[in-house]
Amino acid sequence: MMNDPQIEYPIYIADHGNWMTLIVNLTELNYEIETIDIETDEYLGWDSNGRRVELYLDSRRNIDIKLISYDCYIHELITAILAFAKTAKKKVAFTPSKENLSPYELFMEVDRFINNIWD
Repeated sequence: MMNDPQIEYPIYIADHGNWMTLIVNLTELNYEIETIDIETDEYLGWDSNGRRVELYLDSRRNIDIKLISYDCYIHELITAILAFAKTAKKKVAFTPSKENLSPYELFMEVDRFINNIWD
């Protein structure tokens, strides 16, 4: 495993079904993500600055990550986080506590919303 020094953690990983997780380091990445899903290109990813990242398998079949764009895709990241909120599929829709939350703040609110609904 190699840690790309240009990637700003945490990183946000979303799958095509709108599930999402927040990864704080490369070691955690290998515990949270399944290699089969890397092989089938199941994930989208962003670093904390909203730059796109790509997950791949290294020569030892460990999951690694690389920065694939220096452009900022914060709006895309926020849209993915809000789609994650809809996975709760409850009568009450998620509403952010205030406008202009950072992606991290928004993700944490969504995560609390989902966990409170599912408890």
